[in-house]
Amino acid sequence: MSTGQAVTINAKVKAGELLGGHYNSSLSVLSNDLDESEVKVDFDLTIIGVPNISIQDSLDFKTVFSGVTASRTLVISNTGSDQINVSSVDFSMTEFAIDLTSFTIPPKSEVERTIMFNSPIAGTFTSTMTVNSNDPDQPARTVILKAEAIDPPIIGVNPTFFDIALNSGDSTVQTLTISNTGGSDLDWSLSFEESTKFYTLTKPKSGTHTSDGKTITVDTKEVNPIKAKLDELTGARILYDLDISDYSTLRSDLELRGAIFTPLVHPLTDLSSYDIFITDDSYGSTWTSSEYTLMHTWVEGGGSLLIDGDNSENLSHYNSLIPVSSGILMNANGSFVSHTPVIYPHEITDSVGRVYSNAAGSWLSLSSPAEKILEYADGTVSSGKALMAVSRAGSGRVVIVGEELFYNTYISYYDNQLLANQTFDWLAGSSEPDSDITSGTIYAGSSQDVHITVHTKDMNAGEYSYKINIASNDPVNPLMEIPLKLVVITSIQDWSSLLPDRYMLKQNYPNPFNPTTTIAYGLPEQAEVSIEVFNMTGQKVETLINHKMHYAGYHKIDWNTQNLSGGIYFYRLTAIGTVKFSSMKKMILQK
Repeated sequence: MSTGQAVTINAKVKAGELLGGHYNSSLSVLSNDLDESEVKVDFDLTIIGVPNISIQDSLDFKTVFSGVTASRTLVISNTGSDQINVSSVDFSMTEFAIDLTSFTIPPKSEVERTIMFNSPIAGTFTSTMTVNSNDPDQPARTVILKAEAIDPPIIGVNPTFFDIALNSGDSTVQTLTISNTGGSDLDWSLSFEESTKFYTLTKPKSGTHTSDGKTITVDTKEVNPIKAKLDELTGARILYDLDISDYSTLRSDLELRGAIFTPLVHPLTDLSSYDIFITDDSYGSTWTSSEYTLMHTWVEGGGSLLIDGDNSENLSHYNSLIPVSSGILMNANGSFVSHTPVIYPHEITDSVGRVYSNAAGSWLSLSSPAEKILEYADGTVSSGKALMAVSRAGSGRVVIVGEELFYNTYISYYDNQLLANQTFDWLAGSSEPDSDITSGTIYAGSSQDVHITVHTKDMNAGEYSYKINIASNDPVNPLMEIPLKLVVITSIQDWSSLLPDRYMLKQNYPNPFNPTTTIAYGLPEQAEVSIEVFNMTGQKVETLINHKMHYAGYHKIDWNTQNLSGGIYFYRLTAIGTVKFSSMKKMILQK
């Protein structure tokens, strides 16, 4: 510009995308002025923001249950350029509420609020929710809320627990009645769960161990107690023919879970009071042919056999112990050193990621019904030879391990300890109950019978605990848990060695019967016992036990009815200990 000339420059500011607040900037003017080649002009800008609330016009809860709080999410947005300040939220009906009645929303942001509805009675409800804020255009934004409340289903079950005693191999059908005393349909589903617990297992011993002439040092830094969800083994009786000190870790685990260990004493004449037999290379005296025969008969009748050994000189003994019907044969040690065995899927190997072994053990020949559990492998090289297998022999269970994987030497490594404990879960395994139906819908005011079949095939003597889980749309009791306790009896000794935790009178078995039936009962303490039988008119027809003292435990008595006519009878147990207990049950004599 010429000397003395002036020029006006207009600066434009676009505030459309700016939020409310204060902004500072400067304008630089560059010239050939020798004294001031750059002149800066400062700008101070104040933007007056405007909040703008945005909410959906309505929110429908649809059908909900009366007496129960239902929740829905409502999004409230601020599309404006200044913060929204919500000062209050009002409702025209008290059945509706919000989690926060005052809050803020930054510009260009949103928040989620929880809207709740609860009505003690059924009906249709429409309410206006008013959101009061500093939005200049919508200072009182309204939302229409709707809900239809119906009376909920109310689940009921009968009985609330099952207490069953059965001889091994028997079964019974029990009726579970599910009722709906509510005002709408009850949708339900049923499942069974065996009683398990989380156990903190024994910390394996550290130090130096010797196996098969090899010395292995267990580093204490690698040895930590593990936690695992395992079956209860209360009352499981384990007979062993080995140096039990070599299995101290496993023994501690199993005793923690309720198992009882007994050493084998020759001559072996009766195995009926045991559930599991375990042996390894350190077995004791020479067995006789009659003892081998006894072992086969016991396993095929429901016993469980575990061999955890590999020495070639013992193979003849091992193969004489294994019933031929199991389809497992142990072979002489090969060159199949296996640091990383291949693991096959089975309930025994559930959650077992890696197994450790360090010797050339025995390999197993398998035929039906045997299943391979572990296969010899070293790194990525697999041998195809079985290291561990499981099988059934008659009603019994068989597990053969071609090396002492459960020995103190190896149980410290990887998942060997979990594998060992889950092996005993399978050996002591039970059969879950079954039901004729597992789900359904029950109309309001109705009920439905579910028939529960409890069977004891292949089960060892002892106590077993299950839960019947019933999930439903009852909002108060969405999950019902019904305990089911089962006592399996294989002999009078099995029955009398157990200790109940409460007084109980069992259903007679068989029922119906002719002419003999068994009545079983449990006493948690010493008590004076009477058992009487009555006919339909209430007349006492026989006294089976008359004021006799009985020790704590399970007891049973057989009743022969040859002199009675067929019909319905009732039997009553009266037991007087520190408290008085009385219970009566019905039985049917068929003639």
